[in-house]
This record gives sequence, structure tokens and C-alpha cells, in this order.
Amino acid sequence: MVPGFMLRWLGKGADLLGHLGWRSPLRTTALQALADGIRGDPTAWAQAGGTPCQSLELSLAQLHSTRQERLFARAFLLLPMAIGVLSRLWCLSELITLLDPGRAMAGLTGRVVPGWIAPPVVTGGALADVALGLAILWRPWVIRAALGMVALSLA
Repeated sequence: MVPGFMLRWLGKGADLLGHLGWRSPLRTTALQALADGIRGDPTAWAQAGGTPCQSLELSLAQLHSTRQERLFARAFLLLPMAIGVLSRLWCLSELITLLDPGRAMAGLTGRVVPGWIAPPVVTGGALADVALGLAILWRPWVIRAALGMVALSLA
């Protein structure tokens, strides 16, 4: 069971991610609807010949999920955190490079790279990494940003 204050923070975070295009099942509206419960009179439904209404617990107990479905559900909830960690990794590692570009350039010029090409490669690479780290947060760009990360890593 997750404490209420943590659910509120998760809901706010999910709302923020919703503005970036990520659809999360933990948004504040959904959490509020779950907290409020279902209020209604099932007599009209029963009189119309509908099947008897059951509690949420009983309905969920009757749904048999496979191991694959349970793993997918857990992974789906962890996806926003994984995207956030990936973004932070790409942005922060390159911000460190931009704060001390001399060390990064020294690492390049000590190898087979000519000295004149090191500054644009280090600065351009760092800016590209930060751009990709921010782009992966925007849902419509996630595939292109991930492919860009792979391409930049290979380069």
C-alpha cells in the first residue's frame, strides 16, 4: 500500500509528464476517481436484466493475468522513471564536460585526433548530448532521440 502523500506526488509527476506527451495511469484525476469510489444505484441495471454488480475486489480476483501481463504492468509503471534517468544521465554528463572542456579535449588530442578539431567536437558533442537528453523527455520525439543517442554513441 502506498501512502497518500506519495500518491499525491506521483500524481503531480504524472500530470507533468502528461504535458510532455506521456500518458500515465497515475494522473491526479484517475487517482481521485479511485479514491472517490463508485457511487450509484444498481437497481435500474438489475431491473433491465443486467448481470449483478460485483465489488472491485471480486472483479479483479476473477481476472486471471499471466506472468507476461504482470511484468508488462510493472515495466509500464517504471518506464517514466527509466526515461527520466536516461535523460538526466545524458544531460548531466555533458554539462560536466562543458564545465571543464579542457580535460575532454586533452583526452581527444592525446589520441589520433588533431588538436584543431578537438574544440568543435567536444563542444558540439556536449550540446548534442544535452539536446538528445531533453528531446527524449518529449513523447513524440522519444524514438528519434533514442536512435540519435545510439548513433552519437557509435560515432
